[in-house]
Amino acid sequence: MASLGRAYELGHGVGKDLRDAEYWLRKAANAGHSEAKQRLSKLPNKTPDSQASIKQALTGYRKQAEAWKKPFVGDYDDWMKKQVPEFGAVVRAPELKDGPKLVITSFEDEDDDWKKTSSGVRLARNNILSSFYNSSRGSRGGGGTEPLPAKTLQKVNRLLSELPDDQSILPPPNRRILIKSNNTEQRNTWVFDRANLPIKVAELLQVINGGGAYVPSFKSHASLDVRGFEHGGLLAVTPQNELLFTGGYHDLIQWRDSTTRGFLAEAKISQPNAIAFHKDGRHALIEANYDTYLVDLKDKSILKTFHNRYGATFTPDHQFVVFQATGKEPALVLNTSTWEPASRPASIPDDWVEFFPSKNNRRLVACRADGSVVLWDSAKQVPIKTLDSKKDNQKTLAVYSPDQTRIAFHRFSQKNYDPVAGIQIVDSKTGETLRTLVPFESGLSDNHVSRLWWTPDGKYLLAAVRRSSGETICLFNAKTGRHRGLLPGPHRVNGFGYLAKSHELVIGGQDGKIYFWHLPDLLEAVREFEGSLGVYY
Repeated sequence: MASLGRAYELGHGVGKDLRDAEYWLRKAANAGHSEAKQRLSKLPNKTPDSQASIKQALTGYRKQAEAWKKPFVGDYDDWMKKQVPEFGAVVRAPELKDGPKLVITSFEDEDDDWKKTSSGVRLARNNILSSFYNSSRGSRGGGGTEPLPAKTLQKVNRLLSELPDDQSILPPPNRRILIKSNNTEQRNTWVFDRANLPIKVAELLQVINGGGAYVPSFKSHASLDVRGFEHGGLLAVTPQNELLFTGGYHDLIQWRDSTTRGFLAEAKISQPNAIAFHKDGRHALIEANYDTYLVDLKDKSILKTFHNRYGATFTPDHQFVVFQATGKEPALVLNTSTWEPASRPASIPDDWVEFFPSKNNRRLVACRADGSVVLWDSAKQVPIKTLDSKKDNQKTLAVYSPDQTRIAFHRFSQKNYDPVAGIQIVDSKTGETLRTLVPFESGLSDNHVSRLWWTPDGKYLLAAVRRSSGETICLFNAKTGRHRGLLPGPHRVNGFGYLAKSHELVIGGQDGKIYFWHLPDLLEAVREFEGSLGVYY
């Protein structure tokens, strides 16, 4: 192991790779090899200078802000006549016998003829919806074979009749969405800014999956290459402000210093994928492929292994932990003062298979055995409201805002990953839905959300959204429900975290990397984008 680590360090016989060198030298050092320990301590720091990289990212954010604030002047009538030759003519729906009922087109790269593209959807006279994509390389598209349901068509017609006037203002290039309707007796063409879509337009896009909003992208200021690509794994920030990270198929979980990103310790855990922290700040339960491990975070050691157990959830008072029932075993309850089996507390009914308590011990989201989800009053021990009643094998996410007044709630089917609904922002006192968050403010037919995370100020929510084309990290304004940012980089997110000392958002990916964003700068850039639209919160 030491020889292989040295080979990767120097590039002898293999490609030079400091990540692999660190991996093999550490295995040798853990086995007691003294030279490996020395070489490990002298490996160069793979992390770029933090302050320099933050400044570089901030420069990129500011360049975007300058472009947003730059005034745009364009000829509305001239552009519309190029896209809609009959623009301005008095035309009534009964006279429009030919052509589709509705065409919605999003325009990108309009200022570059080579890159210029347009895409959208077309609703034919037979009520069959199709999509299209046009570029300098040609066109392509496709569609369904069945007409849209009558209820959907009614909603489309209603929304078209309720679309606001576009004020004859031409949006900036690359952000325009053109709506052309042959299904109304009044106005039949509109152009809107995809960066600031009116609510009715966003609803229309959601109904027919007709394109999406313009959302700016904010790159991370640094990344740390820890492992190669692996499925699963986890990332978390411990109460000691240290990083925990591992890939899905490695049998080791690492502790890393939050400032230097350097290695601190590791423990042998096979294929870890989830973690639950005890409120004492010292203990955590790490769920692996088949077993769950009790870990001492300060000593960085494994205290106990619970075989064939998963789904560990602490009760609101953290006096007990409940493991979900398996196909062979009933649910298991442990007393957290001894970590030995105990009777199920009366506050946790037998038909609860999963639950999400708030930190203030006032509210709890409970998933029942029949598949329904209910908001529960922990003090009065009574249900408040049923949040969802779907029974078809659902996966539930429920994350409380920092002040515990709201819950980010999402469900999807584990069988086909079709979403039940968008991300709901729920009032934790009443269970009422305050906002519905929709990635790209378009349809959700191929999306589901794998993870949710609130910013410390409670004003924004991050969601790892898995799509047929990959995964996207979306940032939403929790007050308005609008999608306001993209965070590119991580592939298949395995954890969100916040480093309080350095004010960094940290995200782990199954690509074996950890990504860092300086959160104050990121959120300031988002606010500048919102301000450029004339929207201030």
